[in-house]
Amino acid sequence: MKTSSPNSPARVFDWAAQAQFSQLSGDRNPMHMDVVAARRTHAGQPVVHGMHAVLWALESIAGKGDIQFPIAQIKVRFQKLIYVGDEVKLEFIRHDIAGISLQLSVDSLPVSSITIGFGEGLQDAPHESISDAIPPPGWPEEPVNLSLAEVEKASGWLAFAQNIEASTHAFPRLSAAIGPRRVSALACMSRLVGMVCPGMHSTFFSFTVRAIEQAGTRNAIRYEVTSVHDQFRLVKQTVEGGEWSGTVESIARIPPVAQPALNDLAGLVHRDEFQHTNALIVGGSRGLGELTAKLIVAGGGAVTITYAVGRDDAIEVQRQIRDWGGKCEVLQYDATLPATNQFAQLSPAPTSLYYFATTSIFLRKTRLYSPAVFEKFYRVYAEGFYEVCTSALRDSKPGSSVFYPSSVAVEDHPLDMTEYAMAKAAGEILCRDLARSNEGFHFIIERLPRMLTDQTATVMPVKTIAPLEVMLSIVRRMEARAIS
Repeated sequence: MKTSSPNSPARVFDWAAQAQFSQLSGDRNPMHMDVVAARRTHAGQPVVHGMHAVLWALESIAGKGDIQFPIAQIKVRFQKLIYVGDEVKLEFIRHDIAGISLQLSVDSLPVSSITIGFGEGLQDAPHESISDAIPPPGWPEEPVNLSLAEVEKASGWLAFAQNIEASTHAFPRLSAAIGPRRVSALACMSRLVGMVCPGMHSTFFSFTVRAIEQAGTRNAIRYEVTSVHDQFRLVKQTVEGGEWSGTVESIARIPPVAQPALNDLAGLVHRDEFQHTNALIVGGSRGLGELTAKLIVAGGGAVTITYAVGRDDAIEVQRQIRDWGGKCEVLQYDATLPATNQFAQLSPAPTSLYYFATTSIFLRKTRLYSPAVFEKFYRVYAEGFYEVCTSALRDSKPGSSVFYPSSVAVEDHPLDMTEYAMAKAAGEILCRDLARSNEGFHFIIERLPRMLTDQTATVMPVKTIAPLEVMLSIVRRMEARAIS
């Protein structure tokens, strides 16, 4: 039975902790360390290293004296993501002579399960070495970007990023209980997944390791991929070294979506089809906003794109457009802040507005409905939209068009997207009332299907629709109205 109390160990994993574990483990995957890059993953924001949370849990129980027998096996399943800044609570599920079962939770939602088995370590069995060459501790400096075909063939050695004494400083009680080499090897498994295999586009799923007795063991682990599930992109690999032997499972995520180049779009529109357009595209640094900007420019129009945090992404889109000969300006806009001052430099007044501002769609929840989650969505999809319309369009002439992208989730309302569907429905109502009170302006609402963008990215592949044809049809309707 789960036992929890106000005195249950808890910890907030902040940026300082994130940096410390990154140095210890060598796992510098951008999903953990880069706010901008993380937003282009299924997580939407930086994620705590799962192995860091596990080692903290083991350190906690070692400090309480709960590890009274040798650890023979550790089995972990990462169920939900832990975000930087979350408070994680450690709860006991079972504790007896056979072992310990633990659960990590955030806001009462289980995020990781840990099972520890007591017993003697196994004798290391002879094993033919894959390679005697071990890369230096500094390899790799950046996450390896492997294709799925390359992942299937991956094998080799991975050295610990730091000397094992570093584990003694980071996790002193656990190191005393199981040895610093074993602690370092567990940290190295985080590095294996996040930096080497699958590498750049990876999510740690689970691991099971058995303690072994090794003579003359190296400060490294040997890995070999044994299977890759093509449909679910589940990667299984064996690991051995650092006095552990076992398996690691991870997901090779689909890489962030790259929108078509302008040269590829130019043949789909007439060169002067949108020549009278001066579009403001809120959220134009990536995804549907980037695609819309390129379609308008391909048709001879000018665009101003906004970004919230992805300035480099926005500048890259601007560079592509200008190199092609198009017109593109860049503004920073944060939908969580009042819009008026943010559009003070907007000139000239837009002839059309496309509102793609968004936040992470698939937010972790602890219950069916969360007021905090709804408020986050409502601020962006309703209040932010209203403020952009009243500030950015204040000097626009009648005949201007406004596009509000709603979602089929309003109709289908999936159970895990209640707040998102509610906020989009509220945005639709607001958009219709804005249309009624702004005579001469054209408001278009479209309930978009799930399309292939960063915002719809998930760990497991999900059927999506290519956005090009959908957005080209919408742009043509918008711009036909704007010049009619």
